[in-house]
Amino acid sequence: MVYTSSVQSVKEMLQASITTYNEKKRALHTALFNDSEHTESWKADQKQRKQEELKNEYAGKLVDIQNRLLKASSETTLKLGSIKFPLASSSLPENRIVGESQLNTANLFLMREHSHESILSSIRQALTIGRVDYAFALIDGAREAEKEEIPGVFSSESKRFLQELAAIEQGFDTTGNLQALAGELEGVPEIAKTLQHFQRFLMNEHLTGSFVPLSAVRGMTEAEMIQNLESVNFAVSMGG
Repeated sequence: MVYTSSVQSVKEMLQASITTYNEKKRALHTALFNDSEHTESWKADQKQRKQEELKNEYAGKLVDIQNRLLKASSETTLKLGSIKFPLASSSLPENRIVGESQLNTANLFLMREHSHESILSSIRQALTIGRVDYAFALIDGAREAEKEEIPGVFSSESKRFLQELAAIEQGFDTTGNLQALAGELEGVPEIAKTLQHFQRFLMNEHLTGSFVPLSAVRGMTEAEMIQNLESVNFAVSMGG
């Protein structure tokens, strides 16, 4: 059975909060706009009071979601580590000693000059004999070294090497858990950024337009951007 991290549930919780917040705010403005029984002064007071209540309600919700994200991220990192480094993350001291020794040996190996083929061969051999900690220390270390050499620029040989590393991981990940957990962790920064932007939206009294995450703006058509210009401008002002 493929493991599904709680990071995804936190993301869904945040999106649900954004949706209900926007719906409640629109309903409030519509109700006051259609109210012909009360004076403009009364409606202005009601609007300010209701908007403040709405802001406080969702500010509290976001603190809870933020705490949930931190916990989910930590738990996912531990679960991922238990797959990639089963000995080093073991609860048994003797296993941790062996695992840490494998990590150190892998780091020393990578400090010396080795061809891509030599590294790939060492990884495959380690996995064959069950030295999982050693193999993944080589995979992670080699991948990072390749990416840091010329950030964002890869030769055909570098691309092939990175693809080979990915293929080895995929072959090891027969349950799909490794890929699922790694994918969840990759999404954490975007969730955290959306949380931060929503908090700023609330605290800065941006109460006339709907809150739209930058991730949603990226998928909008030009017509949709024009229709939601105020919200789009706020999202863009928060940064990429």
